[in-house]
Amino acid sequence: MGGLRTDGAEIGEYDLVGAGSIVTENKKIPPILFLLRSPAKVVKEWTEDDLQRMRKTMESNVVKGKEYRIS
Repeated sequence: MGGLRTDGAEIGEYDLVGAGSIVTENKKIPPILFLLRSPAKVVKEWTEDDLQRMRKTMESNVVKGKEYRIS
């Protein structure tokens, strides 16, 4: 279900490549973008609110993961 990055492709920090999307050879993707399709195209630039929401979700998932491992 993952996205595919081909030889020489670079994906920036906080980029999200959708399932089945292909970042083509030697393509350099700047940071903070959401990409879909094949070949991958930018569909959204993340806002600070988006990034904050993702951080909170990630932190919550880490806590839940630790709780489930204990039980």
